[in-house]
Amino acid sequence: MPRAAAILLACLVPAAGLTDTPLVEAGRTIFVETCASCHGETGQSVSIGDIRGTRLSTLRRVPNGFEQMPPIALTEDEIAAIAAYLAALAAADP
Repeated sequence: MPRAAAILLACLVPAAGLTDTPLVEAGRTIFVETCASCHGETGQSVSIGDIRGTRLSTLRRVPNGFEQMPPIALTEDEIAAIAAYLAALAAADP
């Protein structure tokens, strides 16, 4: 998927109520494999805090690492998919 389309879809997912799209499912898979060990499968780690609904602009910092988080090699499309997954989680449980 072209990067711009993935980013646009990640932004539109919560607004449209689309929580079971292929992008959200891809984001869930990537999140579980890459992020869940620290953030929990639903992004609600007690020690780290709730990251559901985290903005795409914040997630774009992941490849470089920030604060307590180490750098994680993710593509722009993977980041957009994770953003869609986190947005869907936030929309499902406001």
